[in-house]
Amino acid sequence: MMVIWVLVILLLSLLIILLLPVSVQTTATLGDGLQCTGQIRWAAGLVKARFQLGGETTTTTVQLGLWDRPWQPRKRTKKRKRTLPQLSQLQPFLTTAVWQAVSRFLRQLLAALRLRWRVWGVFGTGDPAWTGYLTAALAVSGLNRQVELAPDFTDENLDLTGQLNATIIPIQLLWLSGNFLFQKPIRRLWWHQLRRTKKEVA
Repeated sequence: MMVIWVLVILLLSLLIILLLPVSVQTTATLGDGLQCTGQIRWAAGLVKARFQLGGETTTTTVQLGLWDRPWQPRKRTKKRKRTLPQLSQLQPFLTTAVWQAVSRFLRQLLAALRLRWRVWGVFGTGDPAWTGYLTAALAVSGLNRQVELAPDFTDENLDLTGQLNATIIPIQLLWLSGNFLFQKPIRRLWWHQLRRTKKEVA
């Protein structure tokens, strides 16, 4: 009986963890160069990763509770020579059913990510006429809430800042991925590859 209660508690704990949302916040600037900073938070900040890309340094820090330390990926010593797949190998992926399944999965994934983004800054093409055309096109595009760009009619200029926020619930991502992998046209692909690998090993 004790073992059953332990299993129930472990399953409930795992379910609660998978229900906690993961939030991603990223800010990128494009001026003198491209720089990107951001963080990934899970379980109300109990698990956190911060990163900074671009400029002279690239840093990544992982935090788990009170434990905080920098992380560096391993450097690759030797590049493997890659060969392009033959058309006959890609043919199973080029069916209408596969592309429909992939398209459906991507739409569901984008909806689940709850993306929120903004871009603001100053731009100029160096030609007042072209700058005016682009400003007018942006005005009628319907992106005024997400894009706030001030035109510079006097000089060529590009100084932009973008912000991207996303929120995903892990159990929802697992459900979407599992549903995608076990759809009939997708299941045929990896099941065929799995059987083929077993035959080669045997």
